[in-house]
Amino acid sequence: MIEYENLFLLNEPFIESYKESFSDSLNKGWFILGNKVST
Repeated sequence: MIEYENLFLLNEPFIESYKESFSDSLNKGWFILGNKVST
């Protein structure tokens, strides 16, 4: 079997940050024009 890049292991250090950011955006209700996606 050919082992591919394990994305879970690469992203594991950032999981809590991802969860917090997603939860924050979800709770505020701003998905398209929210400050997390501003340019």
